[in-house]
Amino acid sequence: MVAGAVATVAGDVAMHPVDTVKTVQQASGLGVGAAIRSISQKGLPAFYEGVVPYAVADGLSGAVKFAAYETTKRWCEGRVSEEWIPASRFACAAVAFVACSVVLVPGELLKQRLQAGVYPGLAVGIRTLLSTEGPRALYTGYGATLFRDVPYTMLELGLYDLLKGVANRLSAATTTTNELLAAAVTGGVVGLATNPLDVIKTRMMTAAKGTFEGPLAIGKILIRDSGPQALLAGSAARVAWLMPFTTIYFGVYELTKRCLGAV
Repeated sequence: MVAGAVATVAGDVAMHPVDTVKTVQQASGLGVGAAIRSISQKGLPAFYEGVVPYAVADGLSGAVKFAAYETTKRWCEGRVSEEWIPASRFACAAVAFVACSVVLVPGELLKQRLQAGVYPGLAVGIRTLLSTEGPRALYTGYGATLFRDVPYTMLELGLYDLLKGVANRLSAATTTTNELLAAAVTGGVVGLATNPLDVIKTRMMTAAKGTFEGPLAIGKILIRDSGPQALLAGSAARVAWLMPFTTIYFGVYELTKRCLGAV
């Protein structure tokens, strides 16, 4: 849990400016350059809008996610036949995300609304959200988050474990370089593959209340109004964010586990 929380916060803080660019692109339809110029007009701190609620919520969710993932992995190892172990990693990752989603979504919601300029500040955002939409609004886009992040987490954790295992077998050793390479490749593949789901989730979380009925409705509207390419909005920023993010994320996670194991 400690390693998961430390790794998640480290990755979030390091890569938050790129995430802000991606969110502004997806919420407004701007290109990368236009999104950066739009954010820059508000000053350097604007690139870190929403970092506090997101780092807190995501750090806690990272603790829950990795604890659930490692626990279910160990459970499967004693009960699942050897040939099904790789596939079981993906199922364990899905369970892990569902377990941590209750903690993650409120912070993700506030982060994205702050990044998109819906609220001028965190305190105002929380007050406005609770007074105008009620406590249940903290879970606006919960279904869309599951829609994106269950497959994302399955690929993220499952693919990382598989790639790390292959790299270690090829080099006949477990090395930090293998772990970092596996993490970087995982970030790029998963970022691009799940970008359409991320676009839908961002639109759902930043839209006016009652504008859309659900993830599928948003996807249909985006394709109808802007064509299939709308689902790739922010994909370059997402990949540019996730490749270094997963490298930092898994690198810090593995390092923290080793340090804690040595104490």
